[in-house]
Amino acid sequence: MAELRNEIIEGSKARFEFLKWKLIGVSALGAAGLGLGGSSTAAGRSACGADRIGWAYLMLTLIPLVCFYVDLLCRHMALRIGVIGNFLRISATGDEAFYERFVDRARRMGRGEVSVFGFEDLALLGSTVVLSLLVALVGVGLAQVGAFGSGELTLWGVPVPSTNLQWIFVGSGALGAGLTWMNRRDYLRRSQMLKDLADDAALMATLRPKAEESPPAIPGAS
Repeated sequence: MAELRNEIIEGSKARFEFLKWKLIGVSALGAAGLGLGGSSTAAGRSACGADRIGWAYLMLTLIPLVCFYVDLLCRHMALRIGVIGNFLRISATGDEAFYERFVDRARRMGRGEVSVFGFEDLALLGSTVVLSLLVALVGVGLAQVGAFGSGELTLWGVPVPSTNLQWIFVGSGALGAGLTWMNRRDYLRRSQMLKDLADDAALMATLRPKAEESPPAIPGAS
């Protein structure tokens, strides 16, 4: 049991590390995209006397995907911790079992089954949705001020006019928000399935000793 408890602790530490790297990744991409994009556009105008596409701005479109990837890992780790916690709730004894049962009730408080740990999930979902919307708005704003120039950019062999680059930002933002919402819905579904599985296992664990103490009578046996 001690090894499982340590694994829960290590899993919680890993989740905090993922959240830290989410902030670092978003900050790095934002600084690189806005910094390099602005400098490349300015350099192009000064050197050529004409608008030049700030291709580095496209680095901003990676922010929603990075957020989704980190959220996916965090929720996977949460499910892994939940599996261990539910197992301890069923099989542990003493204060350890009482604590796990208390935590389980804390995750399903009141009529609406409100979780005391809900703020972490809100932070994951909210930050990704907000950042995805900001990426979409930044792309539209850059297009309005002419930051993309008047030429075209070749993406995977396909020429894209600079006037259409804003739709890449909008698509990236919509994709990031949509994926993280679907991921959260699937996470909640899997969490509920895990709780149902643990409740069934706990019920079987309580019925098993009674069945062993009083085996059913066999009809016709003398």
